[in-house]
Amino acid sequence: MTSTIIITERAFGPLFRCDFDSACFADDQIRRTNGSEFDPLPPPSGLEPPRAPTSDVTSITNRTSNNETCRLPYQLSLDNNMNPTYPYMRFCYNNTCETDNGDIATCASGLYGLVSLNSSDESNTIVGSIDTSSILRDLVGEQCLRFYYYFTVYNGQDWRQQIDVSIRPDNDAGREFLIGNLTILDMEENGWQFQNITFNSTFSNYTARFFSFMVGLENRTFNSTFNRTIHFALDNIELYDSNCAYVNDQLNPTTPPTVVTSPSGK
Repeated sequence: MTSTIIITERAFGPLFRCDFDSACFADDQIRRTNGSEFDPLPPPSGLEPPRAPTSDVTSITNRTSNNETCRLPYQLSLDNNMNPTYPYMRFCYNNTCETDNGDIATCASGLYGLVSLNSSDESNTIVGSIDTSSILRDLVGEQCLRFYYYFTVYNGQDWRQQIDVSIRPDNDAGREFLIGNLTILDMEENGWQFQNITFNSTFSNYTARFFSFMVGLENRTFNSTFNRTIHFALDNIELYDSNCAYVNDQLNPTTPPTVVTSPSGK
């Protein structure tokens, strides 16, 4: 009697994906917004850059209404004289952006997740547990967490803003494993930042991935300079059952060079 063992390779794709167009955190703990509430105002009120994303990640990565992508950064002009009010815009404004050909086109808009800490939230941490009840379970080994993030930085000042990323096994709520930490050094510009983290899950059956948002600067309410809200944002969160190097290769394949073989003797 001969037995046949068939091994089926799992199709490549994310085990979990969250673009915030629908609620994906348990109890909808993170507010979802399209960012239009943060659109800069015309002068003289609009002299500051946006303090939170004015559009989601999809709006600046997908093609616009003229089949081109946004040219980032671009000069945003809000007055009648077309003077550049803010020369380094890295989001869509009023659901539009400047594209590579110089035209203003409509963006493909969506939502992102927002957490805001006002000045009274000293060293406060908000922890959100992603609802992963529908994803494949019992996974052990290397995994890749990919996401876009943003947090407010006022005039380059370090108020000890940071985002911590942790995981926790189901059977031990008291054990948390820090797999990522993002600080002001990771906010290279006033725009969406991409992060991918390869981590090794040595336990199976975990459902919680935590994004903790905090501002470590104390006594902000007593100083007018620091008495301002810090906004944190997340978008396009994905989890893959492979290390990030492999995932990136699959999502962004490189085209091998064409090899031209000359006929023999020439």
